[in-house]
Amino acid sequence: MSLAPARRATLVVALLFASLSTACGSDDDDGTGPSGRRLAIAPGQPDSQFVDPSGDVAVAPSVLVTNSAGQPVADVRVTFTPGAGSGTVTAGTPVTNAQGIATVGGWRAGAAEGRQTLVASVPGSSDQVTFVANVVSG
Repeated sequence: MSLAPARRATLVVALLFASLSTACGSDDDDGTGPSGRRLAIAPGQPDSQFVDPSGDVAVAPSVLVTNSAGQPVADVRVTFTPGAGSGTVTAGTPVTNAQGIATVGGWRAGAAEGRQTLVASVPGSSDQVTFVANVVSG
């Protein structure tokens, strides 16, 4: 059976599109990486710091995202969310780099003294990391 040239071109384009859609697709929103494997999230440095009220933490918190084989996963969006009264973040939804590391742009503590928290998570995954800012007047 022979296909007309126009029909053959349509079939080739459809197959090419289907192949690209499958190869480039990502399931990041369901807690899996581009390969479909489950992801794990672990704290980078530091996971606890001291800071003045309404002050910026000295080192921006970061996380390492790995797959089920323990390998770093790139291009995964991580969400950093301050706890109630725990200040604000900048660039709170970074994407992991080639080493699987995502770093929040910055974290400014709230005005109240005491323990404040920042939670990092991968959408769709139950894993999360909690960072602590111990807020004390200097």
